[in-house]
Amino acid sequence: MPEIDAFDAGTDEYPDRSATVIVQAGSLSAGSGTRLSGPGIATEAWLEVTGLPARFWNGMRGNHGRFPRGVDVLLTAGASLAALPRTTWVEG
Repeated sequence: MPEIDAFDAGTDEYPDRSATVIVQAGSLSAGSGTRLSGPGIATEAWLEVTGLPARFWNGMRGNHGRFPRGVDVLLTAGASLAALPRTTWVEG
């Protein structure tokens, strides 16, 4: 899997021209794992994801720091879907 920052992050003038990346994970489950917060999340959410390289979460932390540029990520696993827009704070 390429690094998150390898995808087009748009420009300051046109951040909407950035990539949306769809990643197939092994599994997704709520309640433990990585802490997520930001717009659209009332307080915090916890997401456990298997099947991704450890560096994925470091890339997502850096992705948020590029706002308003950055990529939006959709994680899928079977019938489960988790959206991680560039506005999502990733901790842990």
